[in-house]
Amino acid sequence: MESQDSSTPRKTASLMISYSRKDKVFVKQLYDGLVAKGFAPEDIWVDWEGIPLSADWMAEITKGIQSSNAFIFVISPDSVASEVCKKEIELAVESNKRFIPILYREPGKESKLHEKISSHNWVFIRDEQELDKTLPALVEAINTDLDWLAQHTRLFNRAKEWDAKGRNDSYLVRGNDLQDAETFIGQGAAGKEPAPTPLHVEYVQAARKYAASIRRRNRIIAAVVGVALLALSIFAFIQWGVAEAETVRANNNANTAVAEQIRADNNAATAVANEQIAKENEAIAQTVARVANALALASEAINQRNSDTQLSLMLALLSIQETEADGFVLDESKSALFSSLNTPNVLHTWFNDDVIVWETAYDPTGAYAAFGDDNGMVRIIDVESRETVHTLNPFNDESSISGLDFSPDGRRLGISSSNGTAKVVDVNTGDELFAIAGHPDGWINDLDFSPDGRWIATAGDDNLVKLWYADTGTLKVSLPSHTNFVNSLDFGPGGARLVSGSDDGTAIVWDVETSSLLFKLRPEGFRSGTSVKSVAFSQDGTRVLTGGYKTVVVWNAENGIELQRLNGNRATIYDVDFAPDNLSMVTVSAGIKIWDWVYGTERFNLSAHHGEVNSLAFNADGDRMVTGSWDSSAKLWAANLRIETLLFKQHNAPNTDADYSSDGKWIATVDDNGVILIHDASTGEVVGQFTGRSVSFDPQDGNRVVIVHDSTISIWVVGQAAPVLTMEGQDSTIESAVFGPDGSTVFSEGSGVVSVWDSRTGNFIRGINTGGYNPRISPDGKRFVVPSGNVAQIMDAESGELLVELRGHTDQVITAIFSRDGKYVYTGGFDNTVRKWDADTGREMNVMTGHTGRIFDLDISQDDSLIASASADTTVRVWNAETGKEIYKYEGNNEDAYSVAFSPDNKKVLTASADKTSKEFTIDYDALLQIAQEYELEPLTAEECQRYLYRDDCSLSLFGYVVSAPEPRAADEAQPANEVVTLVFTNNTATDVEVYWVDFEGKEQLYLTIPAGETDRQETYPAHVWRVRDPDGNLILEYAATDEAEQPVEIQAGEVSGNVSSQAPASQLLYTEEFDADLGASWERFMVTGSENQVNARTDGGSLFVQLSPDAEKIPRFYLVNNASDYSSVQLELTTANYGNNANGVSLVCHYNGENWYEFMVSNAGLYSISAHDPAATALQGYVQLAGGGSGAIKSGQATNTYRAVCNGNELTLYVNDTLVKTLVDAKYNLRGGMIGIGVSSPQTLPVEVSFESLTVSEP
Repeated sequence: MESQDSSTPRKTASLMISYSRKDKVFVKQLYDGLVAKGFAPEDIWVDWEGIPLSADWMAEITKGIQSSNAFIFVISPDSVASEVCKKEIELAVESNKRFIPILYREPGKESKLHEKISSHNWVFIRDEQELDKTLPALVEAINTDLDWLAQHTRLFNRAKEWDAKGRNDSYLVRGNDLQDAETFIGQGAAGKEPAPTPLHVEYVQAARKYAASIRRRNRIIAAVVGVALLALSIFAFIQWGVAEAETVRANNNANTAVAEQIRADNNAATAVANEQIAKENEAIAQTVARVANALALASEAINQRNSDTQLSLMLALLSIQETEADGFVLDESKSALFSSLNTPNVLHTWFNDDVIVWETAYDPTGAYAAFGDDNGMVRIIDVESRETVHTLNPFNDESSISGLDFSPDGRRLGISSSNGTAKVVDVNTGDELFAIAGHPDGWINDLDFSPDGRWIATAGDDNLVKLWYADTGTLKVSLPSHTNFVNSLDFGPGGARLVSGSDDGTAIVWDVETSSLLFKLRPEGFRSGTSVKSVAFSQDGTRVLTGGYKTVVVWNAENGIELQRLNGNRATIYDVDFAPDNLSMVTVSAGIKIWDWVYGTERFNLSAHHGEVNSLAFNADGDRMVTGSWDSSAKLWAANLRIETLLFKQHNAPNTDADYSSDGKWIATVDDNGVILIHDASTGEVVGQFTGRSVSFDPQDGNRVVIVHDSTISIWVVGQAAPVLTMEGQDSTIESAVFGPDGSTVFSEGSGVVSVWDSRTGNFIRGINTGGYNPRISPDGKRFVVPSGNVAQIMDAESGELLVELRGHTDQVITAIFSRDGKYVYTGGFDNTVRKWDADTGREMNVMTGHTGRIFDLDISQDDSLIASASADTTVRVWNAETGKEIYKYEGNNEDAYSVAFSPDNKKVLTASADKTSKEFTIDYDALLQIAQEYELEPLTAEECQRYLYRDDCSLSLFGYVVSAPEPRAADEAQPANEVVTLVFTNNTATDVEVYWVDFEGKEQLYLTIPAGETDRQETYPAHVWRVRDPDGNLILEYAATDEAEQPVEIQAGEVSGNVSSQAPASQLLYTEEFDADLGASWERFMVTGSENQVNARTDGGSLFVQLSPDAEKIPRFYLVNNASDYSSVQLELTTANYGNNANGVSLVCHYNGENWYEFMVSNAGLYSISAHDPAATALQGYVQLAGGGSGAIKSGQATNTYRAVCNGNELTLYVNDTLVKTLVDAKYNLRGGMIGIGVSSPQTLPVEVSFESLTVSEP
């Protein structure tokens, strides 16, 4: 590359790009992007094909670097390891080039980075999307202070030439060039970047010395001439000359002083400018980094939408916040926000103190919700305030709550229990009204009020359904047709019918008045013993929903015929229900799924709970629901989409069109039965009704509409009872009619003919044979575009002449529209694409892909910035009209989206759907932010913060308040069960130490740093644990506070000291099982549930592998017990790996005596439970949970964990990966000794595949 002459103004810097050949595709994209931003191809030095081995490789590389103003290094594992790239960096460093590192592929942790790479802020461009976003900032950074870069390169090249020529003086700069060079060196000394190289400095110093020597030589010549003149002159003239010379010298000195002052001032100004440039460069780098973070957060928000709805929303908001300081919001961030709001989400969470929430109910009036738990407690909640109104223990025991239902008037709450009884309480007072004797031979599994308030139905373990008088609780009748436990029941609308589901594999529909069985429902292919766990009637009584293991079936409620199956659940379905609007069905299992009523397709997967979901209940309006979960919480959900501003449900047939009036005052909707409704756009209220197949508003008068009915075209004014004008079509059938742009004409279409009418007189003007359908008029009224087969045609509106044909679709074109300025045409069709065309030339400009169904309709925003598309895939998508990128995807339709329209203010979008509704949703950014605040904003955990943002603070402050993870509860803020005590710590070690309080979740919180030899005091409460660590993090003391008022704590170097340890105490090894051979006779296997043919257990390579496979409804629980010894106090440590799903559970068993045992079960879903097995207990096959919950110490997914269980008599302790999880004392079963064992199971999901690496048995 030749250096550019200094007289030529340069708009862009010249560049050298250093990279690994494996990154060539990316570098080509970068090169093309830079050229598109104004860089001349000859100004970008890139070695595309490799310099031939016969060439002077070093000379070529050196020339490329030295002739460039900036040096870009593309970071990847290959470039970092490349010797060639290292040499290129050295040359760039030697030349002090502006150095810009771009991270394309993350180098490995083991990679050794050049100091120049490590010392600069990186520009993150890891994909094409980041390239598009980051390129403008990159170009700005490259082109900052081009004159300085050009001078740096030009002077360096002259210095290199001087050096190469043996430092010949003839190659030195002179005159003005020397002055510029000296100024350049001065600015470099003041900190301007890139700084001059040592060669720069040597070159200018040599030029300065050479210039000084020339000046001395000239003075000598002048002196010789002066002597000669003096010899020929008189003494007086000599004296005058001397005086004159002194005057000149004085003037020169004065001028020099002024010049030096100017230079000093210039240097100072240059230093200030350089400092400002440095700040600007740093600001650019920070902006680029924030943009990269925002893009990553937006992408992850969309990824998490079906995994954790609350996390998805928080990531989207953090993406917006990331660039807020820069004064802009990325389209990707807005898209992520819309996506996270395009699904039901959590409004509030009630935590239940580590106790499973089994049942939930919603008051029909909407005022109250209730939930019941595993300890027999019921909470009644005021939904509006979210406050608990009553906390009840209705049975005065710890039996599980198995059923909840409000009476139709909301004044009473029915509660059933695992103890076989039920009660009805007053909602306002919490007082018991009456008890129901229930089912004495086991649990009451469900309870339901009839909609007419006359009956209460209960389902029991005695195989019976019982009907009770709802006002007294006396028995009406028992229904005895089931042959196994009855799990669930639900009344149909009006209370005339009842459906029940049983472990006998059937659901039964009953006639309530006659107490007779109408019919049984058994899914085809189900075997005897398959359980029906949950049942529900639809609101209109036409359908029944049943759920069991992995299976959900929709039935015709009139004849018992199976209609469809909902496929997608992989576990037991605990509850099912129909949404009150009869548009959706809901199932709860490992998560919450919402299904389409008609097609049975999954619409939403809601996963904010962190455990299996047990129950759900809707409010009467269907816009809210409450759920209960194994994660010991109940959640209140917005069951609808809050982005929907209006929902039109007045039609009884598929909606085919919906549109706004030009003034935004009215909305028109059309259905397949020919019903046209005009709505008030602010309320949705119907203000007019017509009959016809199409409707269109006058663009100049929002009160005028044109309606087509058969072959008649009529013009109406909203609010008037008769049409103002009627026109009879030229064809027997007219499909549609629209006003022309100025409202003076009407264009109608039928049988491929466009007819033009005068909208004031009704006179026919002309007809044009198009051969197509669905024409759209250009904004100036001079052209129209009409789909015709696989093309769209632009025709002259006067003559019908074909002007342009738009070819490119691979299937039939359905719809086409002009942009508002008439420059472009947008088309959509059967090939699932939206295409943008130049309306004058027909050139295809963009193809928008993403839809998975045909495009039925398009609309353009009033400012031409957005294009919206409605598709058979049910979605409406909004695209950036310039770039073609998708910004918003609306997923609120249950069936095909037939039409789409922007509101006149561009803030809302209207769509009509085959699901018999039309919907309006907002795309206004401020409105979306407001909606986000309606939801429960759950802050990121510390682990999530590091994972997504690589920092400790992920607080959200978009809304004028801070949403952040709660501060760890301080020791002095704990529940003061005892008086405050004081610990006096004395550091007797030679180093500083850190003192931590162990909080209520077992996490360490730093409180003190105590220098060597010093003492500090800390208030706390008795039994609170404190740990002391050295500077390397090693534990040197652990101390549990006693009840003494002041307690000295001596910190000593050496072994760990103190009076307690959260680590497992030192133990004496008794036995180790390495699983390196077949298990001997000392290991006995048994199963509590399931069958042996579901189990494959084998040893292989020093591991025990256990696989559990599905077998209809059977959920296997498999155990291996070692019968060699009994232990009264024992510690078990097990290392296990999960190869399957997150529900896999591994158990440690102690005190096994053949019938009873203690069991520590840990699942890779992050949950644990400590249970006692009692075959006499009716709950959960005899498993009585003593404690349970979640722990962050459990590695989820396909990971390896180490579990440790300590059974010290009846004192039970669980550690996971060396973290204390739970300690308890069991006073109920009080098991004191027995054998040890291991187990494998799943709460519901099969197959299971785990391995055991080793088991050690030791004394605690």
